[in-house]
Amino acid sequence: MEIILWNKINYLKRRIKLAYYTGSLKDLIRDILNYGSNKLFSSINNSQELFYTSTNERRQTEIIESPITNTKICLFASYSKESVLESYIIHLLIELKKHYDIVFITSSNELRASDIIILKQYVKVIIHRSNEGYDFGSWRTGLNYLKTKKLLNEDCHSVLFMNDSIYAYRSFENILHHTIHKHNEGFEVIGLLDSYELNEHIQSFYYSVSASCLLQESMLNFFDNITNQSSKRKIIESYEIGFSKLIKKKKYKWIVLFPFTEIKSRFLKTLHDQIGTDISSSEYYHILDEYNPNIYLKLLSGLPINPSHAFSYFLVYNYDYPFLKKELATINPMSIKIPSKYRSMKLERKREMCYAITRSINDHIGLSESPVDQIIER
Repeated sequence: MEIILWNKINYLKRRIKLAYYTGSLKDLIRDILNYGSNKLFSSINNSQELFYTSTNERRQTEIIESPITNTKICLFASYSKESVLESYIIHLLIELKKHYDIVFITSSNELRASDIIILKQYVKVIIHRSNEGYDFGSWRTGLNYLKTKKLLNEDCHSVLFMNDSIYAYRSFENILHHTIHKHNEGFEVIGLLDSYELNEHIQSFYYSVSASCLLQESMLNFFDNITNQSSKRKIIESYEIGFSKLIKKKKYKWIVLFPFTEIKSRFLKTLHDQIGTDISSSEYYHILDEYNPNIYLKLLSGLPINPSHAFSYFLVYNYDYPFLKKELATINPMSIKIPSKYRSMKLERKREMCYAITRSINDHIGLSESPVDQIIER
């Protein structure tokens, strides 16, 4: 009873905010006067309580929903320290909407009414949850929502797990087509990139799982048992790497669209074709500087590296790869050198720098217009 009352209070606050931003306060008051509280709260379904995993999460989770009809569903995990819906996320959602019904799960401290209005144009369900468990915690909540609504069934095609850690400098519809096609060929788990850091695993910013695979007891148990961890590294070890260990142990059929070994081989061949293998050559380090010498030396010594960082620009220029990791423009953990073409940019915000880089990439590959240019900065 206390939880239902709490949800009603939150729902009423949200309705008032929405009415204020949309200029429909009079309509809201009229509905209350004409229909009473039963009509006002009719969209709160008690069954929603079932998918929360703790009392704390119940108290702090809100849902805004419309019916999901697509057999392909995307669980999109998002978090903003400033509680801002960035324009690059909108671009990701625009692309995803072409093939998926989207469940948007945010663990930001606040979800502004103005952002809700924007999100509802592109997503079917918005879940605002407490900031617990990183992206895997959000995906657990999203899957529990699908199970509660009986959407994870034999009619469901697949579930795409994605987060907001990447910029798309152009359309990635071809990636979505390829993902769906691989499922139709019989692959149960499809990722973009694999990494050998810590252990071989599919990188978790984008991976798709067939519904028939997700319904297996081992998969259901994996997501049901996701708990809060004390650090991001433990999340990676327990869940990102743990997920890959599970699919190998259970012999699920899986594939990555951009395999590390293939990229590494092509990367080294490209370098050797340009500069040879004589490291005493004066030209060697001059040209290698564009590729980052540390990455090259790590590859030669067999040390594991993160391909989404180390091969970022190589993937863009040689594989028609549509994404850049957001970390390249923020913490840049591998100290990846920005290609010399972009180093002179004097931009106040790193996000703007990344947008500028994506525009330059489009110039490089001959695109006349970038999706970034189509988004109004908010």
